[in-house]
Amino acid sequence: MRIKTANSFPVFQGSGVGDHYVEVMATNRGRAATTVESWGIELPATNETAIPATQAPWSTSLPHRLEPHSNATFYVLADEVRSIVAQKRTTFRDLRPFVRLSTGQKVYGRGVPLS
Repeated sequence: MRIKTANSFPVFQGSGVGDHYVEVMATNRGRAATTVESWGIELPATNETAIPATQAPWSTSLPHRLEPHSNATFYVLADEVRSIVAQKRTTFRDLRPFVRLSTGQKVYGRGVPLS
């Protein structure tokens, strides 16, 4: 399993570019299917989890069976992530995006690409 983050700007037909989102993508790199139960962003040192309150409607719905070599993608408003960082006095690089599998295992990515 690999977790990657990126910036995302949805484009809507007729109305142009939408709000700025952070994308968290989980890729099943194994040979067996697995199920993603939840996702979120963990704060450094405290291991406190901030699960996005307003997940974008085009995010992969949960729980999601993730077949081998397929992806599940989740989106949260970048302003929500910025707000968390400001409240907790941390940095974007210190945040740890993750997915939790049905086995209970948490798989982490590195940082959030904001500044």
